[in-house]
Amino acid sequence: MDQSTSGSASGQAIGVDSRATVRFSPDRIAEFTVALPRDADPGRGVISCESPLGRALMGKRQGDRAEYSVDGRAFQVEILAVIAEPAES
Repeated sequence: MDQSTSGSASGQAIGVDSRATVRFSPDRIAEFTVALPRDADPGRGVISCESPLGRALMGKRQGDRAEYSVDGRAFQVEILAVIAEPAES
């Protein structure tokens, strides 16, 4: 597993309330916020930590690759950046 440490956020692991920039293919990059299921809104880029992609991203760091499957089809993404969100008071 590639564990690149370039970039300022490389040490942060993806968790609930983290944002991650993910490469699906050379020409498809997206940013997601990982949230609790009750807060998920895929149309706004907020995915559940219990979704296939959300589960695959949890604990990953910048430079890691994550594998997940949907309807029997396997996918792999590369984590380009992890941005931790501050906890709300």
